[in-house]
Amino acid sequence: MARVRRWAAGVVLCAVALAGLAVTWRLSASPPPPLYDGVCLSAPYRLLGHNPAPLSASQQYGPQSGNSFPTAELTSNGALTADNPEYENPAQAQLLLMNGAFVSTSPFTLSITPVQAPASPPAGQTIDGNVYRIVATTSSGTSLQPQSQEPATVLLRATSSSPPKTMYRYSGGTWTALKTFNAGCGDTFEAVSPSLGDFALMAASATTAPSGGAGTPWVPIVIAILIAAAGTIGGLVYLNRGGAR
Repeated sequence: MARVRRWAAGVVLCAVALAGLAVTWRLSASPPPPLYDGVCLSAPYRLLGHNPAPLSASQQYGPQSGNSFPTAELTSNGALTADNPEYENPAQAQLLLMNGAFVSTSPFTLSITPVQAPASPPAGQTIDGNVYRIVATTSSGTSLQPQSQEPATVLLRATSSSPPKTMYRYSGGTWTALKTFNAGCGDTFEAVSPSLGDFALMAASATTAPSGGAGTPWVPIVIAILIAAAGTIGGLVYLNRGGAR
């Protein structure tokens, strides 16, 4: 009976150690790296106003009705040739549209253009990389928006994946946060937007991070590590004493 009790106590202490390790992992401020399918080779990020400059893209379409608008992809990386010195790898801005996204009685142009920020970012946020104006405009200057049932998917590349980024859309004088996902290679993030406008990736400003380094909760992590170590050592001692008798 004594051996069983010692063995049970050891199991409990080991469980405490595992719980401490789980808390340590959960409190870690560093996001896990994205998973890549193959080797990811990305070129340096191109900032507006620097050389080489970021690229633009445009595509013209005729009048569209019903579901006649085709599935479309517009990217800012120029001609898809490896020997093109202007080629962005990967594209820093992309627009994905589904069949029937636009209805227009006039020809129109879809375009992606890096621009200066139209307004300061929301409080506590910093713009990472370029702001891209993604619009659909008719020959008369009228702006078009995707049909409500066919929102646009926007992909923007960041200068880095850490800290995590959130995509914002600027429209009607307001920055609006969009649900954002890490798209993998080249620090690319994507979001679905019901409308077009100016898009940018943003990260929390350094001044908004808690004290103690780059936003890392060091005190809880140290406590969790001590609990894990004590539980592991105690569990091993109890198990060894139980096995010796």
